Amino acid sequence: MKVIRRILAGLLIVIIPCIAIGISANILTRLPDVYAFQFTKSQITEEIELTAKPAELAALFSSYLQGKIPDFELVSEYQGREQQIFTMREQIGMEKVKQHLNWLLLIVMLLISLSIILIYWLIRRGEKELIRTAYKYAVLFLGIFWLWTLLAPIKGFLGGSVLKLIFGSSFVGDSLLGLLLSRDFLVTWFYFNFIASSIILFILGNIIWRFTKERRMFVY
Repeated sequence: MKVIRRILAGLLIVIIPCIAIGISANILTRLPDVYAFQFTKSQITEEIELTAKPAELAALFSSYLQGKIPDFELVSEYQGREQQIFTMREQIGMEKVKQHLNWLLLIVMLLISLSIILIYWLIRRGEKELIRTAYKYAVLFLGIFWLWTLLAPIKGFLGGSVLKLIFGSSFVGDSLLGLLLSRDFLVTWFYFNFIASSIILFILGNIIWRFTKERRMFVY
């Protein structure tokens, strides 16, 4: 029985950081903030002579990924003439991104359900301290992960291969999406994700501490 409890605690150590990262990744990718920040910072729209403003582009990405608009389309002046600035291939690429986000959201919901079951089972068996210990190791696990990830850009890890893995082949090369969602955008996205996932992990910790708090018979 002790071995089973340790295995369940080990699962929590892995699941809790995955929940924090999954939630933050979904929120950040669907909201306009990262796009607006990076497009404004890089001045990419001016460099590629695109008349659409950073806020307008950010709203397009956000609205499409949130399902507020059905199609990833924007008519603007690009390279001296007004046109639909995203090709069919790029639109299909964005559709895949939305599908990936939806699948990620489903996985996160399943992980949350699983973690609730594990925590409930351990609490019923008086293993509140084990749950807290698992959370502490989960914080360490997430810290090591982000330390490795945030140092990766220096080594060139966040290059075309990772962009292709996350966003699809439509986002690499000389395509417009490849210029907008560049390596610099991905690095910014990772930094924002680090901050957001840390906040979410802190919130999860408060929830865990609340449910694993020992009840006192007397209050002084």
